[in-house]
Amino acid sequence: MIRVLVWNEFMHEKDADNKASVIYPEGIHNCIASFLGKEADIEVSTATLDDENCGITMERLENTDVIIWWGHCGHHKVPDEIAALVQE
Repeated sequence: MIRVLVWNEFMHEKDADNKASVIYPEGIHNCIASFLGKEADIEVSTATLDDENCGITMERLENTDVIIWWGHCGHHKVPDEIAALVQE
């Protein structure tokens, strides 16, 4: 089993003036997770900037094999401590 975490800042999809809100109304992270989740050997979860601790904890990372980090303009909103956990 491959445990995948799809992380997305989830900013553009919530902006009604942005095309991303029409293309990915549930967020690109959920679109990617839905696609990956069709595979029997992939267990997928999602996290966003809106989640507590940006959805990132040491326990969660210890139970993750692959992180797909989808960011564009909100990197500065990820606290340094969270970025350090992911980097480690």
